Amino acid sequence: MSDTTMEKAFNLWEAMSKDPENWAAYVKRDMAISDMNQMKREGHEAGLEEGRQEGHKDVAYKMLKKGMDIKDVVELTGLPIEVIQEIAKEI
Repeated sequence: MSDTTMEKAFNLWEAMSKDPENWAAYVKRDMAISDMNQMKREGHEAGLEEGRQEGHKDVAYKMLKKGMDIKDVVELTGLPIEVIQEIAKEI
């Protein structure tokens, strides 16, 4: 990027920041972008957790299918006993 481009950008920023309406619009947009990024991160984390839970359920299904005791499956997977009991009904 050339010095002229940086100078133009700086001058534009300086002019925009002097106008209260422009500044308020900038702050509002910046906050909206920040909020959207936070929602994306939270959605990503929730998706990862959901994936982990599904993985635990798959393992629990296989353990139960091999005849393991429900209490052992609960202990090893960390899933609630109600979830394990539901899986056991499917087998």
